[in-house]
Amino acid sequence: MPNIPVKHTPIRKVLIVTAPLEAKLRAYIAYYTAKQGLDPKQAPSESDTIVAILKDFLDNDREFNRHLRAEAQRKSGVAATKASNADVGDSTTA
Repeated sequence: MPNIPVKHTPIRKVLIVTAPLEAKLRAYIAYYTAKQGLDPKQAPSESDTIVAILKDFLDNDREFNRHLRAEAQRKSGVAATKASNADVGDSTTA
């Protein structure tokens, strides 16, 4: 179950939510509120819930996270190679 913060930093994104998905989202918020023992007035907003669910999904997608690590290593390797080549270029021109 994702950790849904009570407050969030507003973002300006427009999501088109179908009626069935909205009903499911509201049911999830009610479920989450009851499961956490919160007063209904403390229920997280729809936007807080969407952000938390999305973050939780992305954080727990092992294959995607493996891909991100590989991309970061590839990019840092390319940057290190460019920096190394620049250093070599600088020393040969002196």
